[in-house]
Amino acid sequence: MSNFLKKTRAVLESKLKGIHIPDTREVIIGRIYQAVLLEGTMGVGYAPRKATATCTVFKEPGELHQTSATDLADMVLSDDSLERAVGLAGVNALSQLIIASKHEDYHRSTDLDTLKYLPLKKDSKVGMVGRIGPFISFLAKNSAGVTIIDDNPALTEGSLGKNVKLSRKIEDVEDSDILIITGSTVIEHSLIEPLKAASNAVFRMVVGPTASWIPDVAFQLGIDAVSGMTFIDIEKAFRSIMEGGGTRYFSKYAEKYTITAKELPNCNS
Repeated sequence: MSNFLKKTRAVLESKLKGIHIPDTREVIIGRIYQAVLLEGTMGVGYAPRKATATCTVFKEPGELHQTSATDLADMVLSDDSLERAVGLAGVNALSQLIIASKHEDYHRSTDLDTLKYLPLKKDSKVGMVGRIGPFISFLAKNSAGVTIIDDNPALTEGSLGKNVKLSRKIEDVEDSDILIITGSTVIEHSLIEPLKAASNAVFRMVVGPTASWIPDVAFQLGIDAVSGMTFIDIEKAFRSIMEGGGTRYFSKYAEKYTITAKELPNCNS
């Protein structure tokens, strides 16, 4: 369990004071995503690649939907990565309540493509921690090169296209001008390592539905922007995840947003 998750959980608790917390309706332990469905809101967490020696992958199945949202969020402090993913889904569901009710605390935008926030130039070197498929083609075409750090054994060198390097070593992003981290990184790893490795980067962003947490702690660490999503048609999104759908399936039932540490005037046109 990373210190980032511990601190984010603590900030979440303090900001929930005075906010009505709805009841838990359902919890999904999915192949691709975990989801926590509350009355009126939902959060997701990317499912870690985890082998299990038994036919039971989670403790106390059948009772999670009777667990309060705050107790589910406490699972983010677990030493077990699968429990952390469920906990992060709970954190994300509760975070959306805070972001909606305390919108004046955040520079939140929904009217600009995520990639437009990047101060991208033709000579920019881009580091990406965790493969974000929809970004790769654009970044490779509009930069000096993209280095992707991902330990997925299904990915191989040369499979990601031209101007893209695949690596298993976080040190290989050390010369990055722009650093993009997938939100799922916080479940099995820490934000600290990539931030230290790319200490000279001029812009750092965390992206993905798993990054739908309140961004306060991320900003303290030097992250410039956090892009997540809030669900609009919650029932259809939940059904999509329950039937094994990934981001490109359930995102059509959500609104993507970006929260920045400060207003960013220099976005690419």
